[in-house]
Amino acid sequence: MCRYWRSGIMSQRTDSVAAMAIDIDTLTKALQASWGSDTSDDRDIWRLDNRARGQCAVTAKVVQDCYGGTLPIASVLSDGESVEAHCWNVLPSGEHVDLTASQSGSDYEIGEAIEKEPVVDHTGINRHHLLAEGVSEYLAKQ
Repeated sequence: MCRYWRSGIMSQRTDSVAAMAIDIDTLTKALQASWGSDTSDDRDIWRLDNRARGQCAVTAKVVQDCYGGTLPIASVLSDGESVEAHCWNVLPSGEHVDLTASQSGSDYEIGEAIEKEPVVDHTGINRHHLLAEGVSEYLAKQ
């Protein structure tokens, strides 16, 4: 079951969307359909042809809302230099889920991971809330 808004906006969704068991493929489609410049951490360089750009932290938070687990964060390395940070999910089963791996292309490595809460609202906009609302709206139409 999805428990949206662990961030404190709402303690638990009570509508029919939250009551549904959502498989990862359906959630992935809902997330991808909901990604936009308004949910991206990199608004100025977000593009339709790279919708995953800047979506890792908010996407990982929504996946965590649905399945639990932890959110590792690591440096993205290019030629051994850190160029940005990346966040993904480790589910309670131990499975690693990275729904935004495509955002950086193939010429990068991921550094050593740490577990900490990702920053998703430093822009003054609650991107977690926006993305979760988009996912809810997408799922309600299915």
